[in-house]
Amino acid sequence: MENKIIINSLKIHFFKTFSMLEEIIELCPNKLWYNKISGFIFCQQILHTLYWTKYWLIKEEIPLDKLWENIHEISKMETDVIENITKENVRKYSYEVKCIVEKLLINKDDNWLKMKSEKHIKINNFDIIEMQIKHIMYHIGFCDAIFRENKIETIKYLDYYGERNKE
Repeated sequence: MENKIIINSLKIHFFKTFSMLEEIIELCPNKLWYNKISGFIFCQQILHTLYWTKYWLIKEEIPLDKLWENIHEISKMETDVIENITKENVRKYSYEVKCIVEKLLINKDDNWLKMKSEKHIKINNFDIIEMQIKHIMYHIGFCDAIFRENKIETIKYLDYYGERNKE
């Protein structure tokens, strides 16, 4: 019997969660994309989530290009810099991060989950994957709350099987 029960379950949870983040990008109206809410520009929430997912799941340090260089300072940037953070740019970045995660998890098993991370040696691979699922869900919830406050259609939670809540 293959030793992939836990890794397969984590993959399902990770990619269902990631697809909800992708849906936030698609549903966000342009008028909200650049609005500052609770101290952050909306698109900054998405970039922050993607950047740190990528950071935690790759071995090497991330060379930042100028667009993402000051991710936590976006709300202080000049308007023309912020406007370069288009939904299309963020979609591309999201796809890049998703491919990195798919490549990382391919051919992994439950034994790999128990191993210490090569980049973050104080924790194991399971911890890192699980932390990213929680981190992405946190920001999905934050964005979803902003949608509700602005009377914008919200995403539907995807359960383990990929089905949406029935309300």
